[in-house]
Amino acid sequence: MIKYFYKSIKDTDLRTLTSWKAGAWLYAETPTENELEMLVAKHKLELGHLRDALDPYEVPRLEVEDGNIYLFMRVPVQDGEHISTMPLLIVHTAEGVITIAPRPIPMLTAFQTNASSLITTQKVNFILQLFNQMLARYSGFLTSISRKVRSVSVDLHAVSDRDIIQFVTFERVLIDFVAALVPGRAMLNALLSGKYVPLYEQDQDLVEDLELSAGQIIENANADVQNMRNIREAYSTIMTNSLNRVIKLLTALTILIMVPTFVTSLFGMNVALPFASHPQAFTFIIAITFVSTIFLLAIFTRKRWL
Repeated sequence: MIKYFYKSIKDTDLRTLTSWKAGAWLYAETPTENELEMLVAKHKLELGHLRDALDPYEVPRLEVEDGNIYLFMRVPVQDGEHISTMPLLIVHTAEGVITIAPRPIPMLTAFQTNASSLITTQKVNFILQLFNQMLARYSGFLTSISRKVRSVSVDLHAVSDRDIIQFVTFERVLIDFVAALVPGRAMLNALLSGKYVPLYEQDQDLVEDLELSAGQIIENANADVQNMRNIREAYSTIMTNSLNRVIKLLTALTILIMVPTFVTSLFGMNVALPFASHPQAFTFIIAITFVSTIFLLAIFTRKRWL
């Protein structure tokens, strides 16, 4: 599916066009092979780069070819409880901006409906607005994850196996975020250099703000990852200590039970035994058993094994 949008400084609303015109925004969503070939022929694009945009594992990077700038990014998306990133290709051409996505992206849909600050004829500013929306999405997901992590870390003794599994999921998501944002931040630095596109003063200020915002999100994501690892390690240590105490207690109780079991088994044999004919034999056996058990109990208590 291919759509065309246009908004100039004089326009108040984002207009949908039936065909391409200079200064427009071409939005390609889940394009077919025929549509890709049409884009290549009409806009002189590189077919290999367009196909790369549909690869779900494509990594963020910046490519320049035949005067066109290809910005490969990864944007956060959510399917139910599952959070991940997906590729988005932004192409800066001499005539306008082209975006290609392998599937619908809520960020771009919202961008189309809320276009008060959007001007498609200002290509660089438009691309920076896309970056801004992308970082806002990352920040929203990061805030939600951070809130859940902090709610669990308040009481480590209440951490459950389900929380640990959720931490592993969150850690994977945040590592995915960092892997997408680090090269994205590098792209912003490349744009800030002015080597690829000329920047007005307001655009330079916006790029600097976006670069700082990306750096802050990366730092917060790394901090949350480290926090979750610390919680998992603390949980593992607590569980190990608890298990050791239980094993030590059971071992001590086993030894205490073994003494009377041994004595009663010894005097229960059908052979000649000491005190076999003594009238107080049972009392002696009970006394020996009791004294031995109390002696071991005193030793275990002193050693803090109980």
